[in-house]
Amino acid sequence: MIIIPIETVVRELPYKISLASGLNGSLNEIVVIAPKRICFYLIKIFGNKAIYFDKGYHEGESEKIYSLVKARNGIIVSLDEEGAVDYPDWRTLRRRYSETLVKYADVVFFWGEKQKEFFQKKLGSSKSKLVLSGHPRFFIDAEQNENHVSESFLLINTNMSFGNNLLGEDHIKQNYSGRISNLDELIRFDNQKISLIIEFIQEFRSRSDLSIFLRPHPEECETVYRLPIQNYVVSKAGVVNDLITNAYKVIHTDCTTAVEAYLLGFRPVSLLPSGFENFKTVLPRNVSVCFSDFQEAVDNVLKDDDNTKTLNSDDLSEWLYNEENPIDVIIREIVDLRKRVPDRTKYIFKSIEFLMILSFIALVNLKALIFRAHLKSASIGRSKLEQFDSIYRKSTENKKYKRIHKFVNIIVFR
Repeated sequence: MIIIPIETVVRELPYKISLASGLNGSLNEIVVIAPKRICFYLIKIFGNKAIYFDKGYHEGESEKIYSLVKARNGIIVSLDEEGAVDYPDWRTLRRRYSETLVKYADVVFFWGEKQKEFFQKKLGSSKSKLVLSGHPRFFIDAEQNENHVSESFLLINTNMSFGNNLLGEDHIKQNYSGRISNLDELIRFDNQKISLIIEFIQEFRSRSDLSIFLRPHPEECETVYRLPIQNYVVSKAGVVNDLITNAYKVIHTDCTTAVEAYLLGFRPVSLLPSGFENFKTVLPRNVSVCFSDFQEAVDNVLKDDDNTKTLNSDDLSEWLYNEENPIDVIIREIVDLRKRVPDRTKYIFKSIEFLMILSFIALVNLKALIFRAHLKSASIGRSKLEQFDSIYRKSTENKKYKRIHKFVNIIVFR
């Protein structure tokens, strides 16, 4: 069995469905995409010699599931979801690509040669364990690169999840104070970003009637962005690639959307307050036109000559490997690992295992299945369920995936 955890549905689900389908076809094994809490129990109950597709190391938490996988004679492969976007001192990636991760993992995938070389020297691990793969999400962007097809709205992507978190500032301090130094300063930076983006929106609206679509980070609270102006939408709905390709221009406050926009043929606009240099990431700004003054940013956005561009892969080649489909690289490595740790379960027992897994999923999702109508009355619960359903439909509507089954927020390839 192959177990793939999922957290941020809008950015992970489309490529993880493609990856799961490929692994299912190449290895003829059951593949499950599920929230991390479900993955833990799947490994505990069914996970003998399972392959666990890790999405990033978190000190004090990841060790629990890593130890469980290894206790069940399993395989750990890791593709970090934040593997190219970091601060100038690399402090986030240093923490995530740790000695502990390399100790447990059988393969660690890297987005780009620059990161791989840095950690090869830092960790001193064998080259066979550290593999250059790129990231499937951004390879898909490069394949889809075209001139944008519409000028229907201005797209603004925000990422102030520390200063504007759905669960509040106390939750952030409780969960991140031990992991992030100068957390209070980071929260202040986020609050200044919010003020700056609101000033930008108000100035832009005073000079243009073009529709504005503001897309907050999945962990952000939308309320702070709701302004009494016309032709203005605040929503987390939709797939970001579709929004980008239909946008007039793309504004961001320092996030991976800048890289996605760049790969789709845009030169995005970065709008960040002055100062706080230690909290500004490198790659999103490298591919953007950068401003700290909201009026200057509005002037740029309203120029007749827009910021669309012809893709130059050399601008990103060190940070983001794109010479081969990352899904092909990942599947090839996992198939090779499986040969070393074979799962010899016979077909009849795989069928029984599949039925047992379905029974387990029904039990753990019993509350969601029975009380779905109740969940739909709660804004967060409704939003998460509807978002998962929407992204799943979008990701599978034109694909002929075989042996795929969806159960609330869990997907199984049998």
